[in-house]
Amino acid sequence: YLEGLLMQCLAVLALEFDGTDEPHSAGTVTHIPVGADRYLSIQPEERQALETVHEILTENFANPPTIHELSSQVLLPPQKLKYAFRHYYHMTIHAYVLSLRMTEAARLLQTSSLRVEEIGAKVGYPYPGNFISVFKKTYGITPLQFRRSKSDTIV
Repeated sequence: YLEGLLMQCLAVLALEFDGTDEPHSAGTVTHIPVGADRYLSIQPEERQALETVHEILTENFANPPTIHELSSQVLLPPQKLKYAFRHYYHMTIHAYVLSLRMTEAARLLQTSSLRVEEIGAKVGYPYPGNFISVFKKTYGITPLQFRRSKSDTIV
């Protein structure tokens, strides 16, 4: 749970820096490496589009739009969107959605009496087996074990 929150905080901080320890200025073009000698130029309006993508994903993590749908919504080519998102947020779009889903699942396991299957469906996993598998891969224990371990510590 804390790991998911930490990843979200890091993503927000990544908005402010591009790895050069210089804050982003609103009107500058950023060049991000995509190979040994290739760079993508990110214009200020494209930077704003990335922030819009981040907001869309945050609000719709249980049923996120596809890369192509996001691309159409913010008018960025899919490849540029993927490279730029990874550069600015230090994770792929998929990893960001996964962190949001798992953070919310952990929160619901701790604060609600919903069944594991219901929580899985709420965070975007219609099949309980898939949810349990991803949760276990993320946290190292099943959702039920997580709930029990957290209820033991809250006394």
